[in-house]
Amino acid sequence: MSMAEYRPSRLKSAKIKADQLTATGAKTVVTSCHNCVDGLTDLIGHYKLGMDVTQLVNLVANALVIDDVVEENKKKYAEKEEVSSGAQ
Repeated sequence: MSMAEYRPSRLKSAKIKADQLTATGAKTVVTSCHNCVDGLTDLIGHYKLGMDVTQLVNLVANALVIDDVVEENKKKYAEKEEVSSGAQ
């Protein structure tokens, strides 16, 4: 039996998880497991839950990188480089 053949029974048993996710009212589901991302994406699509799935590492990375701050720091670094190049 190939993995694709297990899909219907896997999604049927995932109904409990779909109900649990719906009960949370969440718009985004976060997991640290790549395989779970695939499984959750599959069941969320199948049961039309209207949620997004992301990995914890992506959530943290997105929280750490703030575009305005990155651009501001690039400008400060460039200015410091210009000053130090001109001082030599």
